[in-house]
Amino acid sequence: MSQLQTINFVLNSQQVSVSISDTQQSLLSFLRDSVRKTGTKEGCNEGDCGACTVVIGKITGDQIKYKAVNACILLLAQVDNCEVITVEGVQGDDGALHPVQQALVDYHGSQCGFCTPGFVMSLYAHYRNRLPADRQTLKDTLAGNLCRCTGYGPILAAGQAMYNYPEPKDEITASDKAVLSQGDDQIQNSTAEIFAPKTEEQLQELLQKLPEATLWAGGTDTGLWLTKKLQNLPQIILLGKIATLNFVKDTPQGLSIGAMASYSDVIAIVAGKWPAFGEVIRRTGSTQIRNSGTIGGNIANGSPIGDMAPILIVLGAKLVLRKQGQQREIFLEDFYRIWQAGFSGWRVSG
Repeated sequence: MSQLQTINFVLNSQQVSVSISDTQQSLLSFLRDSVRKTGTKEGCNEGDCGACTVVIGKITGDQIKYKAVNACILLLAQVDNCEVITVEGVQGDDGALHPVQQALVDYHGSQCGFCTPGFVMSLYAHYRNRLPADRQTLKDTLAGNLCRCTGYGPILAAGQAMYNYPEPKDEITASDKAVLSQGDDQIQNSTAEIFAPKTEEQLQELLQKLPEATLWAGGTDTGLWLTKKLQNLPQIILLGKIATLNFVKDTPQGLSIGAMASYSDVIAIVAGKWPAFGEVIRRTGSTQIRNSGTIGGNIANGSPIGDMAPILIVLGAKLVLRKQGQQREIFLEDFYRIWQAGFSGWRVSG
């Protein structure tokens, strides 16, 4: 697999190429320390408070899908070939406030101001995705943003009003989209390596060579290994570029979910089949966590807690396991028995 010393992405409508000196650097650290985008705040540093919220755009089909995520537990390397929007990039080129920002000003949605950039970015993703502006939908969107001044009422009012302002134009260009569609396999420096395979075959090849590498799906748990436990991970395999692992299909045999499908990807179809299950997913984490966390990563988890396992076991869920040319199915319950018996050292996170 090719070696790569840089990653490429679009930051606030500007194409950026970044040399990687620390493969475990978070996006938050890069934004604040390297490019001085200090509107993105560090609060909890574990994906709970939302002060670090940014919006990530990725090409899906012929469109760019936008999601609010926590920059504190997102590796800088994970935004390779993405669009990254921070609070500094929301206003227009002429300095005019975005409708989200103007609504927060008009409805007095900021008090001390520390959390405000995170609220702006969560509402901005809501706006870009044209989601409904009713209070319950807005509450779901903002559940991962904490206001310590308890100013939620004006913030919700601003969210309800944001579509009433003139809509700004989309600044993403054709050349920007070209950056989003490119990609390399490996980021390497003298002390650590990060691999980003694009196919399942490349992943299996890597696992044969690097059996001790940490598999990194959404990183909502392994991110805390870095920010809280201060661990050093010499080899990381990012799974986000393997398109064949990211799918949700309703088949005659049942619902088929790829390991890299996120909570946000599956909630609508799951709620349609099992409303109570959909409600559990809605209450799992926050919008930012559900946008990053994956179903496969929650099953083979980076912490002792797996929200999905009890329900999936009750529903009789099976796993499709593949190694090289061989494939087999086992019940999820049996997977955990096998894991407990001999694979407790696996490293993966949703």
